[in-house]
Amino acid sequence: MKPRVYIPLPDDIKNLKLFVLRRFQISNMIAQEKNRLKKSYDKILSELINKILKQLIDELKSLEAQIAQIIQNSHKLNTIAQTLCSLKGVGIMTAAILMTHLPELGKIDKKKVAKLAGLAPLDHQSGNMSTHSKIGYGRPFLRHSLFLAAMSASYHNPQMRDLYIKLKAKRKAPKQALIAVAHKMLDI
Repeated sequence: MKPRVYIPLPDDIKNLKLFVLRRFQISNMIAQEKNRLKKSYDKILSELINKILKQLIDELKSLEAQIAQIIQNSHKLNTIAQTLCSLKGVGIMTAAILMTHLPELGKIDKKKVAKLAGLAPLDHQSGNMSTHSKIGYGRPFLRHSLFLAAMSASYHNPQMRDLYIKLKAKRKAPKQALIAVAHKMLDI
């Protein structure tokens, strides 16, 4: 078995990836500060937390504008982003995440892409014991982003909504149905 040849990411995607990761960090900090605000009973502390929250939200908006500008300035990235955003439920930020964290998209087969994204159901077996298939492994950041995009797509995209409703009718759990929608979104 030959090892895969490593192909480094192009400079424009490397640069975009830095901004996407920073956006992820800032959004996590916003969630942390919101949790602190819920637990704060002191008025002065609440004001301080709100001040930091405002700064973080402003920073997040600025990063999102910079990400959109990076994509717009690169013909290659802009073309890819337009293709990805043509699917309802995928916005510019999800497109940026897909471009930076799944550069293999469109270059390898669907099953491998689903495994890389962490959306492929994997059987857990040992001897005679066998459990239900579960998703996992892969790239958790990407799986999380696709799950959120699937939530949007299940409302706004008729094809994905039909799939979601069909799976719910088969008594699938809502999260299972959304993972199936995310998996289907990768296939398209």
